[in-house]
Amino acid sequence: MSHLLNDRRHQLVSLLVVLLLATASPQTLAAAVVPPKQDVTQSSRLAHLVRVRLPIDDLVSREVRQTLNRIAEKSQRTVRPEDRPLVVLEFDTSSGRSGRGSELEACQAIARDMTDVRLNGIETIAYIPQSNSVVADPDPAALGSKGSLMGHAVLVAIAANKLAMEPGTMIGKAGADESRIEKLQRIVYETIAERRLTLPLPIVMGMLDPGREVIRVRQVGKNAVYVGSDELRELEATQVIEESSTVSKAGAPLVMGAEELLKYRLISLVPESKNDLAQKLGVNIASLESDPTNGGDWSAIQIPLPFNVDEKATTWIIDKVNQRVADGTNLVILTIDESDGKTEACIELAQRMAEFKERDVRT
Repeated sequence: MSHLLNDRRHQLVSLLVVLLLATASPQTLAAAVVPPKQDVTQSSRLAHLVRVRLPIDDLVSREVRQTLNRIAEKSQRTVRPEDRPLVVLEFDTSSGRSGRGSELEACQAIARDMTDVRLNGIETIAYIPQSNSVVADPDPAALGSKGSLMGHAVLVAIAANKLAMEPGTMIGKAGADESRIEKLQRIVYETIAERRLTLPLPIVMGMLDPGREVIRVRQVGKNAVYVGSDELRELEATQVIEESSTVSKAGAPLVMGAEELLKYRLISLVPESKNDLAQKLGVNIASLESDPTNGGDWSAIQIPLPFNVDEKATTWIIDKVNQRVADGTNLVILTIDESDGKTEACIELAQRMAEFKERDVRT
């Protein structure tokens, strides 16, 4: 009999957790707390972690931009650029998310802020971790990858000062959600790519426009460069070409893996994990743990969920939260240990908690 009761308790707790997550705001999910990890390095250089939920919409965009600006405003000026605080933007590739479905305007707003002089006081790292499940992307180039960043979320990544990708991850196919690439979209990507040069402009444009061919060219006595087919013909007419190879043919959207980018020295950070990333950056691993407040000013209330969740308990919790919200509370934390009760009451509680989002209260 006891094991049946335990099964029912676990089912109710799981139901309430699922309902609360399903009704949570993107900002709340984007700022999910990461369990503490072992400190692996000591550093005086400051670092922050900003979670970027995928796909990126207007709500996620505002959250990320507000966080970046808060960090920049609070950061002290440094004499040397290499001493600037680090901000790691971790793309949430969990459950096979790849960034497809991200809104161009929302991503452009983040990229524009990241390349603005107001954020020159921080150094940004775009971090693509491995996914915890199979990547659900129809492009054959992404099959077998351990995580990918695609769609217009790529625009945010190329706006960072550096790009970090875990082994087996991929980036590209920025125009995946577009039936055709318009001139305005090309201008947006060209502008950000030329401002930052995190990846060469021809590589970025090949990722956006499947009609672009990208060729790697090595001239005698010079480093390799990336060009389009027209540029290659111009070079061949005036320069001695030692070697050339096709990176992406016209008609196929460009997608590149971490190992390939590292091989061609287009990126230098391929960490095995976030712990390894902290070591490579020379920062304390604790600084790369997510902050549920995203650096904001919050007045919080924490309520332990009672053992028996019924109509009476639901009414008491909502009344208590309403009283505190009226006094200025804007962050509500429900702690769930082991609870039992009625399914209807759990659903009612989840729905009522979701309504607080309209009052700018995070749950």
